[in-house]
Amino acid sequence: MQKEEESDYIWALERFKKLLGVGKNPSVIVTDRELALMNAIEIVFPSTTNLLCVWHIEKNILSKCKKYFEEKEAWETFILSWTNLIKSTDEITFLKGWKLLEVDQKEQPLVLNYLENTWLPFKEKFIYAWTDKHLHFGNHNSSRAEGAHSMLKTNLQVSTGDFHEVKQKICLAIEIQYQEIKARLESERLRIPHGFRIPLFQKLISHVSVYALGQIFKQHELASRDGP
Repeated sequence: MQKEEESDYIWALERFKKLLGVGKNPSVIVTDRELALMNAIEIVFPSTTNLLCVWHIEKNILSKCKKYFEEKEAWETFILSWTNLIKSTDEITFLKGWKLLEVDQKEQPLVLNYLENTWLPFKEKFIYAWTDKHLHFGNHNSSRAEGAHSMLKTNLQVSTGDFHEVKQKICLAIEIQYQEIKARLESERLRIPHGFRIPLFQKLISHVSVYALGQIFKQHELASRDGP
């Protein structure tokens, strides 16, 4: 897109929604803190949960806050505390973690002010205590989408091709990726963990990755433990 305003994002998301089909809206979309995009998602996909990319958050904190830490050890201590705060498993743990961070970093008021005003208003979108209430299969960042974007840019090479040329290159890139995934799945058929050879996975083995089976198995165990 030439512009990245709310109306441009709405147009793109509406095209995406049309491709998905009626009643097939995504349950979760992971983005950076692009307010125009976030507003557009709320308009086009009102029932979809918009999570914020943890990697982009940490990148922004690095850019805005590291300059206030003269010693490497002090910076590493801070970033470890922030990472642990993100991974808070419940709201009480989060509140305690934030209070502890405020005490530990009381000599860094500008850093605390930045975190409190820039990121904490969106805590429900990236703190695990809230994001783990939604089914996201461990996707806390947008690296997968950015990886696909990078792959397409590499194969397109230039941004001035006509529709036919672009279509041909995209189709070729997808075909190559499909064959790579197919080969990997065939390879994984030979080393499926014994614990996954259960009736639940009978129709999935060789069709999804071992990693995906592991994530599904975790959800299966949680559901079994919680009961009907």
